[in-house]
Amino acid sequence: MRQCPTLTGDERPLIAHSIAECLCVERQREFYHKCHRCVFRGKPAGYQHEGSAGRNGTALVGQNGAAGQQNPADLGR
Repeated sequence: MRQCPTLTGDERPLIAHSIAECLCVERQREFYHKCHRCVFRGKPAGYQHEGSAGRNGTALVGQNGAAGQQNPADLGR
């Protein structure tokens, strides 16, 4: 699952929601209005961003091998 949109740095979207990777790729193909600022823009379906949280709430490891930071707001989920 991905947060749509996933922004870089400390930016937080006004409204965000979790979507499947296949829906993310489909939205990019259809020029969805949130995709222009998203870190997943132009990336393959299997790409993992450093700050993406896994299904169990743990941070996933990014392309460079470093663990991403987990959003404190997501801890209660």
